[in-house]
Amino acid sequence: MAYSKDSKSAAVRAHLDHPVIDGDGHWLEPVPIFLDYLRQAAGPGVAERFVKKQTEAGWYEWSRPERRERRQHRPTWWGEPADTLDRATAMVPALFHERLDDFGIDFCLLYTSLGLFHIGNPDEELRRACARAVNRMNAEMFAPYRTRIAPAAVVPVYTDTNLALQVEERCVPGFDRLCAELRSERTVSAVEASRVSVEIASILQDVTARLAQRDVAGLLERQQYLAVPRHDWLLDHVSDTGSREWRAVAKWLRYFRSAPRQDVERGELTAPPEVRGVAKRADSRRLRGRWP
Repeated sequence: MAYSKDSKSAAVRAHLDHPVIDGDGHWLEPVPIFLDYLRQAAGPGVAERFVKKQTEAGWYEWSRPERRERRQHRPTWWGEPADTLDRATAMVPALFHERLDDFGIDFCLLYTSLGLFHIGNPDEELRRACARAVNRMNAEMFAPYRTRIAPAAVVPVYTDTNLALQVEERCVPGFDRLCAELRSERTVSAVEASRVSVEIASILQDVTARLAQRDVAGLLERQQYLAVPRHDWLLDHVSDTGSREWRAVAKWLRYFRSAPRQDVERGELTAPPEVRGVAKRADSRRLRGRWP
């Protein structure tokens, strides 16, 4: 392979007396190869659904007004190298392994890229099929290079039972690590419930105060704030385990988050009496340590 092997990274490594471990490496799974594994794992029908999902109109196809209306964040664009050699390195295991010395790396813990986009897919069949296909592909394609590269497994966890089932079904053969993304339906610890209750109460109080003040700029900013994916996780917890009135709060906050910009600007948004009542009673210090 014609490329420089005297990089600055290699020069730095040469002066170190200890190994260098990349604890968060990623590779870009080649989609055509992944689709072959997906068909083997779940059949052609699931593979077709995956392709259809991937080709749906998204951020880049929407106009600026559509992006604002949907409150959709821009997907990652920095993770795919434009340089031909670097792009090939990120997609070809043999070349990836060959260039570790050039990167000044002795050992790499390698994580999926494609799998991260589907670990929280609400379609259970597609979610679990993608995990199996990604895990099998990564384990097999990096098997010849295990002395220096260890791929991490993808395990979508919607419940503790789901995790046990995934492991029992051996969907992660050949892996030394499990990469488990704990999602919204898992058991909530007391500490976690306390944090969720305080944060949701704080958001609710802030939004209702801005409504009362007709603070349009602040309300639009809060819509964007609530559009962050982690707030789906928080609202899911409230919807699943909160009291009736707090479930109403979660429902209204979802409505507020997706409300059209013109409704906000015209002052047409209002909070139902039940939600306003919760906001008045919600004292973060009082809620600390217990679930609302």
